Amino acid sequence: VESLKYCIIITSPERILTDQCFLDLWKSKRFINKLWSVIFDEAHCISQWSGDFQPEYADVGRLHWLLQGHIIFYATSAMMPHHVLDHVKSILQMRPDRTREIQPCNDCPNIHLLTLEMLNPAHLYHDILHVLRFDGNPPPPFMVFCNDRKETE
Repeated sequence: VESLKYCIIITSPERILTDQCFLDLWKSKRFINKLWSVIFDEAHCISQWSGDFQPEYADVGRLHWLLQGHIIFYATSAMMPHHVLDHVKSILQMRPDRTREIQPCNDCPNIHLLTLEMLNPAHLYHDILHVLRFDGNPPPPFMVFCNDRKETE
């Protein structure tokens, strides 16, 4: 990371303020000058977990003081109610004059839900084959939900 070998670094919020390697990076002008943005994915966790479960999440806004002004902060979440978004923006110290909200609709017309009663024993997977209708051609993209990962695979 320090040698700037990677374009994307994925880590947890608690590590960016407690791990000595990151604390050293925040002091490195060479690293900071190459940093474009900090993205908090699943940002609702910053609000919901910043109490007793992950107290470090409440401090991630300190990054604004450690980093230069050219670095853009993003907070993303598929669904975040307004009160949670307001709390996240407060914790991340996002200034209203430098904050934009993008809230696309989550209505996806290309996604359809289908629920069918299983008529055969689950371990035979006959019902899944019926739904997918394998005819020698690749099926369209799909998801099948099962009770555990091994069963899904």
